[in-house]
Amino acid sequence: MRTTGISHKIEELIINAKDKITFVSPYLKFPKTLYQRQQEMADVGVKIRFIYGKSESSKEQDNLLTKLQNISIYYLTIYMLNVIW
Repeated sequence: MRTTGISHKIEELIINAKDKITFVSPYLKFPKTLYQRQQEMADVGVKIRFIYGKSESSKEQDNLLTKLQNISIYYLTIYMLNVIW
């Protein structure tokens, strides 16, 4: 599936969310059209949760996300331990 196909499927998931939706991704980066769909869903009470952890979000994304209602953002850091058996 190409990037546009993936974006279309994500947009469908957002539009069809009834109560809550959780995004798990290495990055917190998405096009403005997906942000607009998220805003529409947040405005009607759908709870949105982002879980990411590969890199920190940009200031532009932070500014967009702080405008949304019903949103939770989690930045996870996982440390790998080198274990010798």
